Amino acid sequence: MEEVIAKIITIENGFKEIENIAKKIVKNNDSKKCYYLSIYLYRSEYYQVRELAVFILGFISVTISEALLFLKDNVSKDENWRVQEILAKSFDYYCSEVGYEKGSSCYKRMA
Repeated sequence: MEEVIAKIITIENGFKEIENIAKKIVKNNDSKKCYYLSIYLYRSEYYQVRELAVFILGFISVTISEALLFLKDNVSKDENWRVQEILAKSFDYYCSEVGYEKGSSCYKRMA
């Protein structure tokens, strides 16, 4: 993981590479492990590492409700606009998986 972190903190523009790394992590690990890893990663001072955490949380939010709550309760307060962009993408992913009507009503209840 240290190699991954060292690589992504050098990324200044774009998010596709970080998104692809998150997809690989989710594909190769069970959801609970991904959840705990993302909570750990989110504590980083580097916005790129927090972006990785948010992507992972978004991908697992369909199966782990705690991930969705973490996005709402913690990530929504992140001051970095790039992290907020990934939060929006993560919520969009959640809605695309559960259906936009259900996803939107879930979001409204949490807001």
